[in-house]
Amino acid sequence: LAILPWEYLSYGENDHFLGAHKDFKFDLVRRISFQSQQGIFSYTPKPAALEKANILLILAEPKNRMMEFGAEQISAYFEALLAEDRIGLKIISQPTFESFPEQLDYLQKEGFKPDVIHFAGLGEINENSGFVGLIDSKNDEKIDWVEDRKFIEFLNAFLPNVKLVFLHACLGGMVGDFSAKKGMGLQFLQSKVPSLVAMQAPVKPQVAFDFAQVF
Repeated sequence: LAILPWEYLSYGENDHFLGAHKDFKFDLVRRISFQSQQGIFSYTPKPAALEKANILLILAEPKNRMMEFGAEQISAYFEALLAEDRIGLKIISQPTFESFPEQLDYLQKEGFKPDVIHFAGLGEINENSGFVGLIDSKNDEKIDWVEDRKFIEFLNAFLPNVKLVFLHACLGGMVGDFSAKKGMGLQFLQSKVPSLVAMQAPVKPQVAFDFAQVF
């Protein structure tokens, strides 16, 4: 499996993954060793970046035990990287539909230009469109679902500088309707974001965090 292009893999009748498309394709390069004494594939890491990446971390966790995903743990991890002087960091915590554009506008006026946007929250596909959950302004235990195009519209001013979007949410990479370009991940690619990491299925909170930490 390691030598196959992952874009083409399918896992069963009901789980379909987006195949490579001439307009939406990542070229993945793997250096693989089949030496008998190793038994695993090896890789050559890229050189360390010369400049620190600026990260915009957006945390939207409803104060409802059934929907918690560990925003405190995620925040602590990024703040530890900041303390080690490895990244630049701005955090938007518990944004509502009303407060989110105001907070983004403040960061823009401050001159902050993120290289990475890391959204940690809840995601879903509904009627073929992708949605992420912001916090309900009247009840912080509830979600205010925002459609993919509107969410990206909020972030438009930052996108020309962004190198990577990390959607730390269920179904962020799932395609709702390919012909209409619906789906959160697909919408970001349409906005010319060069790199995207997103889940195409539901994911357990600790698994998502472990993956993000290693990534």
